[in-house]
Amino acid sequence: FDIVVATHFTSPAIRTELRKLGFQLRPLFLDRKSMNPLKDFFTSRCISNLIDRVNPDIIHSITVKPNVYAGLACTQRNIIQIMSVTGLGLSFSSKKIKPRISKKIIKFLYKKVAKNPLSHILFENDDDRDLFYRFGIADKSRLTTIAGAGVNLIEYPYREELESESPIILFAARMLWDKGLKDLISAANILRKKGFVFKLSVAGILDEESSAAIPETQILQWHKQGDINWLGRVNKMPELITNSSIVCLPTCYGEGVPRFLIEAAAIGRPIVTTDVSGCRDIVKNGESGILVPQNNANELAIALESLLLNKNKRRDFGFKARQLVEGHFSQENVVKRTLAIYNRMLLAREGL
Repeated sequence: FDIVVATHFTSPAIRTELRKLGFQLRPLFLDRKSMNPLKDFFTSRCISNLIDRVNPDIIHSITVKPNVYAGLACTQRNIIQIMSVTGLGLSFSSKKIKPRISKKIIKFLYKKVAKNPLSHILFENDDDRDLFYRFGIADKSRLTTIAGAGVNLIEYPYREELESESPIILFAARMLWDKGLKDLISAANILRKKGFVFKLSVAGILDEESSAAIPETQILQWHKQGDINWLGRVNKMPELITNSSIVCLPTCYGEGVPRFLIEAAAIGRPIVTTDVSGCRDIVKNGESGILVPQNNANELAIALESLLLNKNKRRDFGFKARQLVEGHFSQENVVKRTLAIYNRMLLAREGL
């Protein structure tokens, strides 16, 4: 394959790395959070014009706006489109009016672009796939689950928990309220009142574009109070996870399969997370981690307590987590299955 990458490039280092891999790069204006019709119309036209210039055999689009705008262009051309749905996000999980309106619009647009007989939709978990089927967006033969985004097992090797004076509970995510950090802090305070000694480390990026963003002032206040150890943005994730004892992500956000949890499982860390789509795909409850209800600090505290009290349990859960990743979430497996979809769709196009 000759590969053209079209996106909004924000890092010169990323551009350099992609060019080294032999990819052709095309800058593309894309504001993922914008609800401005004029701005989105401009983005849609840019994508359509780019498709005309490149004339690709396959378009693999990722996330809602690229899926829809490229899809609208593909319905008028004999082009294969693979759409990756990497989680349904706030639009499908929030009860607020604006996300509910967005949900209806997204459903309508996906139905429209899925009318292209050369389109196929990939999901990271079965719950999202089944939801699209119930919505009548496409039949099951054109909906495929490929578990997560995949992780490089060499970059994320299995490591037993390091010896330390006190365990480290690690939370890493975009700083959004829906990721559950407030519940985790409440659970941690419950445990501290019971006399448990541990460190709650928090890493991630501020997402000021999101309406659900946690203000930086609030994060710094939690850090100052000693509720969390704020690390900010961390690039060396394998090292960060290796130095932890337990990984926790009590999200109620519409995840695909959280990459952070796949990485943690690969290294062999027990996971405590919520029993929601995507998260329950990477955690086998009571075997490689613990699933808890959403928005429940008490249940979260109970789950964390059981792991803080038992290092052998943490080790056993971590070992089984690694086995799960090796069997289903390796980068090699994801790439192999994605290429199989590409080749299948190319054969299907020849038959039309």
